[in-house]
Amino acid sequence: MSERVPVYNALKCNMTVPQDTSTISIIDADEHAVVSVQEMLGGLEAGFSIYCDAESFLLSVHDGQPLPACLITELLLPGLSGLELFRLLKANEAHVPTVLVTAEASVPMAVQAIRAGVADYFLKPLNEPRLRHVVATILGRTAQQPVSDGGMRRG
Repeated sequence: MSERVPVYNALKCNMTVPQDTSTISIIDADEHAVVSVQEMLGGLEAGFSIYCDAESFLLSVHDGQPLPACLITELLLPGLSGLELFRLLKANEAHVPTVLVTAEASVPMAVQAIRAGVADYFLKPLNEPRLRHVVATILGRTAQQPVSDGGMRRG
């Protein structure tokens, strides 16, 4: 818990954290989920930074790592949740388009996340064409497999 204070202070005091426009950060404690997302997004010509929890991501920002162009995070993480991380970043004016993913279907949580301003909310297993489309849009690129837009759907 003591690690959160310097991370919060770093965000609070350094509102101009640099942003890397070609990196996607993935936060998930499940290594297989991380590899799967990397494979799904491999053709987007972006680099990846991987973290097992929100605190590790925040510490990397504290240590000078630029913010990513896109953040894909599991909703239910050990410690700080993906939604709490998004809210912390937003409250400290660190604008990072964020995609939440989860295996736990919850309409109220999805509504809460979208109202908070996340870019999208996916249920696992992830829908590869839809994820590629969303992330390509965030990165300002053209997805190879466009999909129709809609409400909350299974991943």
